[in-house]
Amino acid sequence: MTVLSADAPVSIVSNAAPPEPATDAGDVTGGIRYTRPGPLPLALRDRSPASRQAVVLRQHNSDFQVDEQLRLSDLDDGQHCYLQVARNGYSTPEIVQVLAQAMQVAASDIGYAGMKDKRAVTRQWFSLPAPMAGAEGDAEFQAKLRALPRATGAWHQAVSDESALAYAVTAVRRQPRKLRRGDHVGNRFSIRLVGARLDASLQSALERIGERGAPNFFGHQRFGNDGENVTRALAWLPDQRRSRRSFQRGLHLSVLRAQLFNQVLAHRLREDNWTLCLPGEASEDGMPTGPMWGRGKLASSDSAAEVEQRCLLPWWPVALALEHAGLKQQRRSLIAQPVDLSWRQEAGDGGESSAVWVEFTLAPGSFATSILRELVSFAGDLTGE
Repeated sequence: MTVLSADAPVSIVSNAAPPEPATDAGDVTGGIRYTRPGPLPLALRDRSPASRQAVVLRQHNSDFQVDEQLRLSDLDDGQHCYLQVARNGYSTPEIVQVLAQAMQVAASDIGYAGMKDKRAVTRQWFSLPAPMAGAEGDAEFQAKLRALPRATGAWHQAVSDESALAYAVTAVRRQPRKLRRGDHVGNRFSIRLVGARLDASLQSALERIGERGAPNFFGHQRFGNDGENVTRALAWLPDQRRSRRSFQRGLHLSVLRAQLFNQVLAHRLREDNWTLCLPGEASEDGMPTGPMWGRGKLASSDSAAEVEQRCLLPWWPVALALEHAGLKQQRRSLIAQPVDLSWRQEAGDGGESSAVWVEFTLAPGSFATSILRELVSFAGDLTGE
């Protein structure tokens, strides 16, 4: 195990034997001791676990709806065919494989802007290379396109839990370039909280989150149940240079990067300065940010940089590994600000529990569960896998 101090150099070392099973003291993996985290702090400090209503999330896939927002070129032309696909129960990589097989293209040639949950009803855009209109191969491409399931009307109803369709194309456009990660401008969420009642306490919490925002934590989907994805990523670190599975490599690195960001944000939240710009803050649009670790100089300085480096001292071997992996320093807002936040009570019918629908739009990369955890407590699996 690497022993860390403020002055001593640190490095990643391999364990002589596989990590022992997890204990309350933590796992020793990837050369550092990882203590599985307790609950992250809340911004609404008056809403203790006892005061928050316990709800069921994702009782049905259609209880969690995500509609990707993409800004398209006005020109409906180009060598890339964009498909807007609604689906139920498919992860993003799974639907990529479905499209690749149906359209007879390589999965690596299909572009998309972001990952969406599997246990949900979602809609997002995908890009495929396509022959120009009238060119060789265009007729065959169009025939394959017409064979894909299509849906009109309300997209979420077309692939609802009661529908015979598991996925369907809802729109087709031509665009000049392949879709890249992060090309979308946001995600619109419609979420049904089963067992919730729209009482004065919940309504007040919704109003406060609408005004102030919530801590922009990476959610359970990134880390897995009990942080198991962090444990796997740490165990993988010593062998990362021999890893040839680029997709798996990217997942491990994103998990570790997210873990470091959450450490900084949790500290800022406990100090009650997560909405403030500290001296030397690397602010974006006047909002405080935290580090997405990688190579290069920290964008922050003075007090802000000191806080970030002190928070990450126990994770310094991981920070160095992220640099060696070639990732570049980036920033992420500490605040997730829901846009067009609304809510409504759904009365129980036929013996079913009451429910509250909450709808809002978030910027790319922000997690809906990080908004909801300020409002209610959850029963069951939150990973969405």
